[in-house]
Amino acid sequence: MSIEPRVTLSYLSQGGGHVLLFTPDVNFLKPMGQSTQHKGLYLTAGAGVSFISASGASSANQFSINGGVGTRMPLESAAWRLEGFFRYSFQSGPLASGYNVGVRAGLSLWR
Repeated sequence: MSIEPRVTLSYLSQGGGHVLLFTPDVNFLKPMGQSTQHKGLYLTAGAGVSFISASGASSANQFSINGGVGTRMPLESAAWRLEGFFRYSFQSGPLASGYNVGVRAGLSLWR
């Protein structure tokens, strides 16, 4: 089992207004079967909070939980990663609860 911090930063500016979204998460990764921390199938679960700021509106925070399944494919001193995930965001003030489902693709540089 390993612990993995994740951070997402999004900024949108249009017509003089803006929206800033900063989302730090902490996830636990569990290798499955014969997999190791460097290659193969893994399960992941975690929690996070979204800090949302928009021009002309008050800031808001929204807590979420997430989970998924992915695989690591070794590449010299790094690893390609492909991960399917879901995220549930809890209702918080003016922000409605909701689900996100998607796929992440990326490169792990820390092995």
